Amino acid sequence: MTPTKTTPSASLSSTVLASLPPKAKTLWDAHIANFPTNDTSRYPQPSASSKADVNDGKLYEELRLPADSETFQAWKVDDWASKNLFMSSHDREDLRTLKYTVEKIPPKPVDGTNHVYPLYIAMHGGGEGKDGTENDGAWQHMIKCYKGRITDGIWVAIRGIGNTWDMHFTGPGHVLVERLIEYMIIFHSVDPNRVYLVGFSAGGDGGFRIGNRLAQRFAACEIGGGDPGDVRADNFMNLPVCLQVGEQDEGWVQNRPLGRCKHVAQFGIKLDALANIHPGYYAHNLFIHPTGQYEDERYDPGNRKHNSWEQGNFDNDQTAGKPTTIIQDYVIWLEQYEKNRQDAVDNWTSLGITHAEVENTNTIDWLNNKKSRNPTPTKVFWDLGVGNFNDQPKEEKDRYWQSSDNFRFVRPSDFHGLSRNYWLAIVPPPATSASPAYHVHKPGTSIMGQLDRANNKVIIAVRGETEEDLNFGVRVLLRPGMLRDLSQSIVVEIQTTIARPRDPEKKVTSAVLDVGPRLVESERVIKDTLVRNDPNLVFTSDIILVKEVGGATWSALKYTST
Repeated sequence: MTPTKTTPSASLSSTVLASLPPKAKTLWDAHIANFPTNDTSRYPQPSASSKADVNDGKLYEELRLPADSETFQAWKVDDWASKNLFMSSHDREDLRTLKYTVEKIPPKPVDGTNHVYPLYIAMHGGGEGKDGTENDGAWQHMIKCYKGRITDGIWVAIRGIGNTWDMHFTGPGHVLVERLIEYMIIFHSVDPNRVYLVGFSAGGDGGFRIGNRLAQRFAACEIGGGDPGDVRADNFMNLPVCLQVGEQDEGWVQNRPLGRCKHVAQFGIKLDALANIHPGYYAHNLFIHPTGQYEDERYDPGNRKHNSWEQGNFDNDQTAGKPTTIIQDYVIWLEQYEKNRQDAVDNWTSLGITHAEVENTNTIDWLNNKKSRNPTPTKVFWDLGVGNFNDQPKEEKDRYWQSSDNFRFVRPSDFHGLSRNYWLAIVPPPATSASPAYHVHKPGTSIMGQLDRANNKVIIAVRGETEEDLNFGVRVLLRPGMLRDLSQSIVVEIQTTIARPRDPEKKVTSAVLDVGPRLVESERVIKDTLVRNDPNLVFTSDIILVKEVGGATWSALKYTST
């Protein structure tokens, strides 16, 4: 198969580009016209495979991270990665290659050449295995299932990188999923505001991690039979998420139950709490499917443990439009589960939980009902921490769930999501031999941003464990419509919270800055934000806030007029 490449500028309709101001539209057109289609050192490119994949003899496409990319090099030389990841793969080249299939539904646009498609990215299940047979089979299944409810869209099924449980969120994996989205926007007529993520089992594990780090790229995500592990819920503020799991789905590793169903319920309850704190944000559903609802021993002996809750051949299509029984109160269910867990693991008995019927738990229907992404939400929460293990029980702090470790390999030269999130961006400290420009943010490091349009104000709250944890600046990216008037004086309120400050009197400090007006269309800002290859994440102005390293006094950099 030869990768389908249309003329890039013609791949996006006037509707998608309508939000760009005139100068930004002109620079976007120039950016796309000069897109590095052949420069693999700058951008990993799709290439035709000479092999038949598992999709009924069809060929797949590939995105390959350059061998000299900083992310791949950092990941490759790591001791744990070398011992556990590389040893389980046939070919080390596969560990920087993302294979995927593309199916347009319907094959030809129904309303002309400028039709813009929703994009559904699907991640298969599977796990550990040196020969990759199980994972290839799971990929084959994901190519075919779920998509039956799509009437208009592009179904992309990706093959996990390598053959380990975390194959969907390795260091290179984070980078290549972001690149895949960009490529599909530019060359496959994808609406950047209607990109959806689907994951089952190991793919559900990936859904938690990729959704957490790339929330700004998706309109919604569905996670079935995955385990959040050490992932925190905070970054899902603007990413609607549907969690589905069977009530007996323990998840077993080395003959011990991990409590997958419990972890999913706990994650849903965390989202409940966050949604109460931030009304209108953290949209979610948690569907825990009770034991014995579907009798299908072919796919899951014992019923409802992992696969069979998706009905029949667990393709999920059969659930569309039909009443589905779920646990009515998952808070009560979790309390009963924890009281009776040993019995639940050894010999499941009814916990006496009330069931309820919901109209539709179908994955595609749920995603479509969430409509589209808002690329400039009023509030953004950005949890920067890597290695958030502090709230995990001791027995679960093993390498199996420390998935944030994978993200420490990612470098900003490869991954836009590392330094930018919606309209917030990190300004790294100056590079020195002792303090490189890139560093892994410690657990508890976060930024909250809020737009006050009526008062032409931006509110920023940063948090860290110590002063040294906040050794970065904050960049606010703006475009017309986000505030009342960019050409008028803008106020920034910024609050800094240090959990363990050197001076107890400075645990919380605040400042109000009048940063003056902004140039409505700055060529510097437009060109810098074009690199995300998403017209709805192109900005035209910015405010850069910095402070001295280890200090707490913020100031705004002098604004340049270009």
